[in-house]
Amino acid sequence: MPDTIELLSRVPLLQDLGRAELEKLASRTRREHFHSGADIVEIGAPGRSLYLVTDGLVQVVYPSPLVDFELARLGVGDFFGEMALLNDKPRSATVRALTPVDLIALDKEDFRRVVGDTPGLALQLLAALSMRIRNADEQISTLSDQAVRDPLTGLLNRRAFQERRPPKFAGR
Repeated sequence: MPDTIELLSRVPLLQDLGRAELEKLASRTRREHFHSGADIVEIGAPGRSLYLVTDGLVQVVYPSPLVDFELARLGVGDFFGEMALLNDKPRSATVRALTPVDLIALDKEDFRRVVGDTPGLALQLLAALSMRIRNADEQISTLSDQAVRDPLTGLLNRRAFQERRPPKFAGR
C-alpha cells in the first residue's frame, strides 16, 4: 500500500508542493475508508476537513425529498470539502461513496495554513474553484432552459410566456 506522501504527490491540487512540504502536510493528515453507499459529508453539517480521493468514486448530491440531484462525480486525485473550510458555512451538498472509497483528510486549520504558506497550491485551488463555478453555471442554465421548454416539442411553455409578458400598467 502506498504511503501518504506518495498518495499526496499524485493529487493534481498538490502538484506544486515539494517533498518537504508534502512530508509536512502528510504529518497533519489522516486516512479514512468508506463503504459503498456511505455518506462522507452531509449537507448542513459544519465543514471540518478537506478530503482527497485516493481510491474509489464519490458522488456530490443535493438531496431533496423526491430525488437527489447529482452535482458531480469525483474520483482518484479529486478533492472536496474546501468550500465549507474557506467560507465557514455549513456543507452545501452531501458527498456519498459510490464504490468503496479511500480518502486522505486534512483538518481545517492545517488546510488553511498550507494554503496560506503555498502560493502554488492557492492558485491550483482557485483554478479548481473557478471550474466548479463554471460547471455550476452551466447546470443552472440547463435547468433554467428545461423549466421553460416542453420536453417533447422543445417549444416554450406557459411559464416562459408568463415570464416574458410585459407587466400590466396601472391606470391613471
